[in-house]
Amino acid sequence: VYMDEEEVDRQLTTQYPEPSTVARCAIMTDFNKHDLERINAMWSDVKVGEVPMFLLIGIPVVIVLLIVLGIVLSVLKKKGVTFRRKQKDYGELIKSEEIRKK
Repeated sequence: VYMDEEEVDRQLTTQYPEPSTVARCAIMTDFNKHDLERINAMWSDVKVGEVPMFLLIGIPVVIVLLIVLGIVLSVLKKKGVTFRRKQKDYGELIKSEEIRKK
């Protein structure tokens, strides 16, 4: 095997590990049909599967919009802008006794 010196510790030891490294490793064997079905079922539970395109696009867009909204609101708050409704003027209040007299 011929290779550069800087790759010896990196690539060569990965392809051809030392006996001490192999001794502490585990080897995966073939499973019988029943165990293989169980393991495949577990992996199916772990995997996400296919995600609809509108979620792949929509979720990041909503997150970005919320971040921008938060930044805009914090800047407006620092400038002293308030977002309160103006109180409606219903005119002069009339006491219930005055209504009864009319």
